Amino acid sequence: MGSEKTMRKKRSAWMVVVTVSVLLAFAGVIRAQDAPPASSTWHYELDLFAWGSGLSGDVGPASKEYQLHASFADLTEVLDFAAMGHFEVRKEKWGFMADAFYVNLGHSVDNRLGLPVKLNLEETILGLAGSYRLYQGPRALFDLTFGARYNEVKTGITPTLMPPMDHSISWTDPVIGVKGGVKMSKAWTFGYRADVGGFGAGSRLTWLGVLQFGAQLSQHTSLNFGYISYGVDYEKGSGARQFVYDMTTSGPFLGVSFKW
Repeated sequence: MGSEKTMRKKRSAWMVVVTVSVLLAFAGVIRAQDAPPASSTWHYELDLFAWGSGLSGDVGPASKEYQLHASFADLTEVLDFAAMGHFEVRKEKWGFMADAFYVNLGHSVDNRLGLPVKLNLEETILGLAGSYRLYQGPRALFDLTFGARYNEVKTGITPTLMPPMDHSISWTDPVIGVKGGVKMSKAWTFGYRADVGGFGAGSRLTWLGVLQFGAQLSQHTSLNFGYISYGVDYEKGSGARQFVYDMTTSGPFLGVSFKW
């Protein structure tokens, strides 16, 4: 289990490093171009999504943490609710964003003795960030983002022949990242977003990656679909009181976007 956990952390860390490095390199290239002046009017965007998230990782007391591996197909049976929302306001080069993610599920896992354990997991993620537009051209845009993300995790663990254990933890991570988009045609757009944070201030490491396609339905409305992956490596306490939440939540999403 330790080897698998170490490999998963290495893959996540490398994915963050590669993604952010590529995007920052792209930012350096397009920043050198002559960009048209940003619009001086206010712009607003509201996105509402259903998120088909799967989870993989470790959760529980460090002395007897439980591995959770539930794909989207598995979660169709155990997922109570998963949704997300995004709001953004912008004027000229500066913008402000707010995000909300929520996942609630009940799932059966096996402990180290092979006995079934009922695990209830409720995860709430709230993010606030500013953004600065580094480039805006006729068909592309690119922003730097910086802010904080609040996490709250509530777990209910009911082992076989043992009393239940309820645990609630919360923390806030500083994050920095990039986001952008490309207009592929009159009706279709492609967007991306990536950030990394934690750095020991809250979690040891957290990261977010979003790939999104949008189909224009009207002047102010579009249908969006894509994929989101969110990871966090958090530990609280020490010794017998240490609690581990090392989890990756990822999966496809589908929703609607309103712009005005």
